[in-house]
Amino acid sequence: MISSSGLSLHERLSNYKLTELRADLSHLTDGDKQALVKLADVSDLLNSAYYQQIWTGAPRLRQQLTQEAHVNGTEEARERLTLFELFKGPWDRSFENEPFIDSVGPKPKSANVYPESMTKEEFTAWVDTLGEAERKRAHGFYDVVKRREGGLELASYADEYRAHLEPAARLMREAAELVSDESFARFLRLRGDAFESNRYLESEVAWLNISHTSALEAAVGPYETYEDEMFSAKAFFESMVHVRDFEGTKMLDKFTSSLELVERHLPIPEQYRNRELVPPPIVVVNQ
Repeated sequence: MISSSGLSLHERLSNYKLTELRADLSHLTDGDKQALVKLADVSDLLNSAYYQQIWTGAPRLRQQLTQEAHVNGTEEARERLTLFELFKGPWDRSFENEPFIDSVGPKPKSANVYPESMTKEEFTAWVDTLGEAERKRAHGFYDVVKRREGGLELASYADEYRAHLEPAARLMREAAELVSDESFARFLRLRGDAFESNRYLESEVAWLNISHTSALEAAVGPYETYEDEMFSAKAFFESMVHVRDFEGTKMLDKFTSSLELVERHLPIPEQYRNRELVPPPIVVVNQ
């Protein structure tokens, strides 16, 4: 396929280089290693949830492209699937979201967290009819706006993505029983609970309190809102599992330990200096 930019599938792929990410796992306990396998499975589930969020047609198209690549086996079919997985959808993010599949139109600003036919004016008028609690949900991170019988209604992420989040929650709890660090285990348990309760604050605080000595770390759940091009309100699922690099972290300690010295020598008036500066923990991880 040649698009309006003039780029073929092969030319788009040639802008990227396949790179294998590796990490030293020798310092992990057997339980940590087993937990990594479960967290990888969580990542797959959240990946599927993300495709459901990004566009109504994404899960079906992904299945179709996978079948075509594996059954037909042509180079073009494989390239199309690779690009779809690379860009997490049928739009080239490096070329202003230009579709690279013939049957696909422009990337909807609503994604699939609002009805594609909904206007901002319709949303605002509907929100004005809601009570305070539902109004917060409508503007909040963790609820989808859906069209029902000509009107709009809310559906929590816990309900909308139940098929992905319930097994993910189970795996998170199983991983929590295996990891060696209790603060990381607490985050995993609470985030698993959040997948089912739709209440994320406690698990967010638990993530901030993961010990700097934990061998593992993960950012798992709904975070960034930029895919919501209507209001930048709805959070989209992602998963990043990290193995900490303690040697690399030690190299950064010289910078964090010098922050107070830097603060004292900044060319600013005395009243603007931070006299209670607490150096933030900075860790190096392998993703």
